[in-house]
Amino acid sequence: MCEGVAKELGLKKTEIGVCSTGVIGLPMPMVRVESKYEDLVTRLAATQGNHVARAIITSDTHEKEVAISFDMGDHRVRIGGCVKGAGMISPSMATMLCFITTDANLAKECLQKAVQESVEESFNRITIDGDMSTNDSVIVLANGASGMPVARRGGSACRQFRQALGWVMLELAKAVVRDGERVTKFVTVNVKGARTHLDAKKVAEAVCKSALVKSSWNGGDPNWGRIIHAVGYSRARIREELIDIFIGGKAACLGGLQAETPMEQLREVVSHPEFDIDIDLNQGSAVYTMYSSDLSPEYVDFNRSEYAYWKQARKDGLV
Repeated sequence: MCEGVAKELGLKKTEIGVCSTGVIGLPMPMVRVESKYEDLVTRLAATQGNHVARAIITSDTHEKEVAISFDMGDHRVRIGGCVKGAGMISPSMATMLCFITTDANLAKECLQKAVQESVEESFNRITIDGDMSTNDSVIVLANGASGMPVARRGGSACRQFRQALGWVMLELAKAVVRDGERVTKFVTVNVKGARTHLDAKKVAEAVCKSALVKSSWNGGDPNWGRIIHAVGYSRARIREELIDIFIGGKAACLGGLQAETPMEQLREVVSHPEFDIDIDLNQGSAVYTMYSSDLSPEYVDFNRSEYAYWKQARKDGLV
């Protein structure tokens, strides 16, 4: 693919990057790919961003795009991006592709730091099914076309850009969760009062990846017992008698025991398509936030078979 596209563009193959998702184990259907190089190259244009967002959809239900503009000194700067992802989404590795472009003028070190920090606080904070795939990509390209002075790492302009990029990535990351395969709930899990950052992260990930917890969310069941049991096996340092759990701001568990909030009030909260879970370990000052979803019977049904992919592969002579 690198060689074929580079030839059409008059570039070196090392100047081409490839991003891909698909059925694991199937050979790439090059007979279908190679025939499109010329058409793709001739249709390149600066106004085709929405076409890209639509083209990368697989099990997504719609394209996901975010664009903002803001002033950096005397220059107007723009950031725009799109993302695909709906299943096999979990921090670190996912079936996710994200492409972001900006006309900001950034030193390499500034952009690299901004990307790494923004990914850590956005795409590395989401999970849909707790599963992982063989690849994910977040690519940010800056061309300096805004005409602004170059922003260097450690400067105020670099920090401002980092803040804007972080907002864009977080919105795109949340959009991935909201469009998860057959999900019905978007849940923000906030952990605080941990001894260390790692402990807070372990607790958040355990809760957000728990099939039992996610099934409860799907059924509208405010089962705080499943939440605290995930906290318990998270391998974080905890004292169960100190743990407080709030669902939609209402106390479900205080000091490791059932709170007095009427169950009807808690059920009303989790009946909504979006709500927060707040977990206070009451052992320190470290915090961590993740964004997750429920697990539905429809998700299982949707992922029971990849027969259609293999059927097409047979037509292409790949299997």
